Amino acid sequence: MELEWRYIGWCNETDRKGSKHDKVWASFRIGKDNYCCWGARGKSVNFKKHDSLWDLEAIEKTKRRKYDTVGKEKILDIWPDFYDSVEQRLCFKILANKIM
Repeated sequence: MELEWRYIGWCNETDRKGSKHDKVWASFRIGKDNYCCWGARGKSVNFKKHDSLWDLEAIEKTKRRKYDTVGKEKILDIWPDFYDSVEQRLCFKILANKIM
């Protein structure tokens, strides 16, 4: 399975209530299928499949306002096994038919 990464963002902030946020949001394609994934750093990753690239692009626009864009190498500094975590979890979720 070859993932074509479109966007990877990281939110690392403390909100006004003092809650700390350290999470990643990303979008990618596999063939003609469009996905996004998100999760707290080092925790389990969740996925959503989008029916069209247009749907995915609309979501990306809103996420770019909240998440700082990080490169493919920078994400490994933030979450060293990010790519492996996403691929393994995605494979399991597809096999179990558990993607929203």
